[in-house]
Amino acid sequence: MTVRWCRDTSTGGGAGWVEVSGDGAVVSLYLDGRGVRWVEVWGDVAVVSRYLDRRGVRWVEVSGDGVGAQWLGRGMDQHISFVTLAVADLAASRRFYLDGLGWEAELDVPGEVVMIRVGERLILSLWDQESFEAEVGERVARDGIPPITLAHNVPRRADVDAVLATARAAGATAGEAQERDWGGYTGYFADPDGFRWEVAWNPGPVGLLVVPDTVVEED
Repeated sequence: MTVRWCRDTSTGGGAGWVEVSGDGAVVSLYLDGRGVRWVEVWGDVAVVSRYLDRRGVRWVEVSGDGVGAQWLGRGMDQHISFVTLAVADLAASRRFYLDGLGWEAELDVPGEVVMIRVGERLILSLWDQESFEAEVGERVARDGIPPITLAHNVPRRADVDAVLATARAAGATAGEAQERDWGGYTGYFADPDGFRWEVAWNPGPVGLLVVPDTVVEED
């Protein structure tokens, strides 16, 4: 059995195919991969499985007579599962997010971590800084604003001011929202560790992607 990934270089793109052959059997799967990846094994083709998602072929498994091959398509799947913030005082962060903002924890381990579901398959993890550094490495000490922002998009312009008011009541430092030159209306608040949250009304195409019920036109 032979499993080979072939790339069509004549088009200058990533079009190609996976070819599985053995004892006269040939199976070709045409893919739009992002690079050349290939493996070769030999043996009788017994099982050929294609695993699909909404974008097409993701990976292929072939097995038979004690041999097997797996082709992993398209590289790393395009999604984020966790956003983790290393926090200096987990109890303070817990009070801010759970008691102040009214969010609910999926996992709450005192002194260690609080995990909050913020999307269908997305978790915001507040991780005690010492535990974070023990596993990931020491944080780079810098003055000023952390070089990252998190965004909370809302469907209406007025919702921006309402969320900022909620954050202020929870103890956050929050500025006034502003009209942006790209057509949106946004403002920022800082959590207990200084991480900036952007509260945004974005009537553009990307805004509609993340909040489909965004009101595009306001009176």
